[in-house]
Amino acid sequence: MGLFDFWREKPITTTDELVEEVARSAAFVVNKAMFEYSRARAGILSSALLREKEFQAAIEKARWTAFPLAVGYVTEIIYGLLAPTFQDKRADLTDALVGVALRALAHDEAPAEFFPEGWGPPGAELEAHLRLVMLAAPKTVRSIPDQTAEAFFDAFPLHKTVKQHDFVPISNNLRSLLLFRYEKIGPRLNAQLLRASFLDQSVPMQPVPKPVG
Repeated sequence: MGLFDFWREKPITTTDELVEEVARSAAFVVNKAMFEYSRARAGILSSALLREKEFQAAIEKARWTAFPLAVGYVTEIIYGLLAPTFQDKRADLTDALVGVALRALAHDEAPAEFFPEGWGPPGAELEAHLRLVMLAAPKTVRSIPDQTAEAFFDAFPLHKTVKQHDFVPISNNLRSLLLFRYEKIGPRLNAQLLRASFLDQSVPMQPVPKPVG
């Protein structure tokens, strides 16, 4: 699926580019976290596990289930990076980033077997969470998943009896992946141009192009 494809790192100067970055970074976090854990947990049997149709179906559901959470995590990273540039326009920043997050969530159509009502319900939860979070100062990257790490853990495709003692390593790996994306996104983020993009209401946002490759 397009969201989980490899992408080229490039400057982030417009709202559209930011939407694409949030969608792709969120997909990277989910994909990397779940496959790395599954391989490590299965050990020498990992190749056989990855070929099993039941596991493939389970991890597909798990990735989509965790994707809205990851979109929220990456959006909070962006919030922390942009907040100093929007000290006089914090409400505008919140509105803009909520819009970015919802567009990133809808980057691909919601699979009906997992989301029979589409992205509506998870989108509403994501918006409520982000608006609450952005009432306060940005968190450190490591603390971003504190409130929802258990939900991210619950989405993992292995049975609870298998993963019951793995909450700490899964959570720590999630934090490491978010720190990795923070380090990749930060130098490419042009805060001044994004401020102009967010505040220029006369420029309509264009559809985000699908990833190539």
